[in-house]
Amino acid sequence: MTILTKEKNFKIHNLIEPGFSADSSFDKKNYKGGSFGHCTIVSMFLYSYFGGQLVSTKSEGISHWYNRLALLDNSLVDVDLTGDQFGHEAVRIVPAEQLYKKSKIRKPIEINAETIDRYVAFIEKIQPVDILYKIADI
Repeated sequence: MTILTKEKNFKIHNLIEPGFSADSSFDKKNYKGGSFGHCTIVSMFLYSYFGGQLVSTKSEGISHWYNRLALLDNSLVDVDLTGDQFGHEAVRIVPAEQLYKKSKIRKPIEINAETIDRYVAFIEKIQPVDILYKIADI
């Protein structure tokens, strides 16, 4: 079992960073680089590997998704690997419900077709099988 730490999350962020581009960003026309517009698909990726919950909030008036995960002691943490698009650290891990004031648990069925298409474009760039082996070795 992989135990999540901030250091490991930075490594995961670095492994997926090559997947960030305008074609997988939510806002292709105004893409600002880096993780901008990638929060939902990064949350989907993390959810597919670690499980937990998908969570969303509003940040600067924009929908923003991140993950809520259980640790080995059953405590919950919120993990945001794309907070840098809002001027935060690229990787943030804090006790659940302390990352953003208002949040909502989301279900995978709420993810729309356009986001799934962006996820596929993202996955094709990062070669997830290689990344999952690297994550397992972290």
